[in-house]
Amino acid sequence: MKKILVILLSVIILFASLPAVSVAAAKEPTFAVSSQKANAGDTVDITVSVKDNPGIISMKLLINYDSTALQLIDAKKGKFDSIVFGSKENVPFIANWIEPLKPNNKTNGIVTTLTFKVLDTAPQGKSEISLSYDPDDVFEITKTNEFINVDFATQSGYVDIINSNPDKNGSASSQTGSDDTLSNTESKPNHTHSQSDVQDTTGSQILEQFLNSSSIQQTDKETTENNSSSTTPAIDDNTDSQNDWLIWVVIAAVVVLVGAIAVVIIKSKKDK
Repeated sequence: MKKILVILLSVIILFASLPAVSVAAAKEPTFAVSSQKANAGDTVDITVSVKDNPGIISMKLLINYDSTALQLIDAKKGKFDSIVFGSKENVPFIANWIEPLKPNNKTNGIVTTLTFKVLDTAPQGKSEISLSYDPDDVFEITKTNEFINVDFATQSGYVDIINSNPDKNGSASSQTGSDDTLSNTESKPNHTHSQSDVQDTTGSQILEQFLNSSSIQQTDKETTENNSSSTTPAIDDNTDSQNDWLIWVVIAAVVVLVGAIAVVIIKSKKDK
């Protein structure tokens, strides 16, 4: 009789411990990012997946990466049809899925496939791609229509850049800068040429001659001043300076007079 009681108690204890064993063996729900190897300049596909999904109706994932090494060029949906994406220009990149009118979705597998371009200036080594989420954005719905948050672990991935070329963009920028300088240098003669083509009036021709003569006068004046310090007394300098001013006044008067005459002639021709 005692043996039978001992056996019964053993069986009861065994069955009582089964739920605890199953709970201990349950795996933690996880959002995971895959990893790939790539060279600088290559494109590479990275997947974001869900594992051991207990059942949810909503998830909003924030996918972070180094935009100085990787450029997101495409995002494709996986097993969650109603998923929508944020702008590919924004970091972190947002993947948002919700199905509030359906039972809890226990699908496991790829949430989205992201296509990255490895920039030419990306440093060699592992460039991390990580996940995060707001706990209020991942939840299930109960039989009484209550929303309960579900905790997920996150697993980061990376792109292992095995052959980088950090000088490529620098060389391209240098070449572009040289081309821009050459373009600007070449454009200046064209601009000067277009101004000379506009010389269609007597006043403009005289003005050009005046400017040229002024340049010559200025050069002669500087030469005279340099030589006068050793050979000419101060009185001669003052005399030359007064003569120069008189020449300038006469030239200016002539230019103004000729310009006024030219304006009158042109105006009279237009009136006719």
